[in-house]
Amino acid sequence: RQGLGDFTGYSGPAGGDWDMLIGEGRVRNFINCYIANSGYTNVCRRFRHEVEKVGKMNLEDYSQDVIMYMLHASSLGLPFLPVKLMQGSDLVNKWGISKEVREKDPKLPNDKLVEIENP
Repeated sequence: RQGLGDFTGYSGPAGGDWDMLIGEGRVRNFINCYIANSGYTNVCRRFRHEVEKVGKMNLEDYSQDVIMYMLHASSLGLPFLPVKLMQGSDLVNKWGISKEVREKDPKLPNDKLVEIENP
């Protein structure tokens, strides 16, 4: 009702709440691990339509444990928590929101993942 939009959404397992925002075209970036309307559909229909047909929303999909680490770090006021879960893969270069898109959007960090040496 307020006409707000251009949201960047971070979510663990999501459902109809995010599906409605996505269906209204209010979400620009969606970073989550799973979205479904439990008991009705396996994948939220507005989310699916956006990803398969419209394509205006940037999507990044993580495993549930990684999303929980991201949200936990945020709740502690930290920019990140060190994890071993994403080591040894080149998927970071092949999926999700590209570095070029990230650099143009002030709501997103420039890097989705940074590997640093153990101090």
